[in-house]
Amino acid sequence: MNNELAVDLSAPLAAAVGLLICFAGYRLVKITLALMGFIAGATGGWAVGLALAPNNSTIALACALIAGVIFAILCVWLFFFGVFVLGACAGAVVAAALFRATGYPVQALLILIVAVRARSPKIHDNTFHRV
Repeated sequence: MNNELAVDLSAPLAAAVGLLICFAGYRLVKITLALMGFIAGATGGWAVGLALAPNNSTIALACALIAGVIFAILCVWLFFFGVFVLGACAGAVVAAALFRATGYPVQALLILIVAVRARSPKIHDNTFHRV
């Protein structure tokens, strides 16, 4: 796959999806949670699949699809888990963009820390509690 094409298309695609979610709002929240859950799960599943079988992309693809479907279902079924995953993905995107803009090599552990920290203050916020 051409990585330059993926990099060039990711920003406009993310901007278009962001605008759609911004203006369509609450009507698309479950679809958005399912999509972000699938992407997060597939990314993790792909990494696990490559760790289990480094030279076999078929196993990595199978792990990515299975983990993606599981995460998508969890994000819709457990709404607050989905909101957490959505916030963590946004934090990871911001962290990766900052690393890339500053010229530092992308550190996976630091991106994970920023992603979880970007979402964790909202977990204990009282606005999520039902009255």
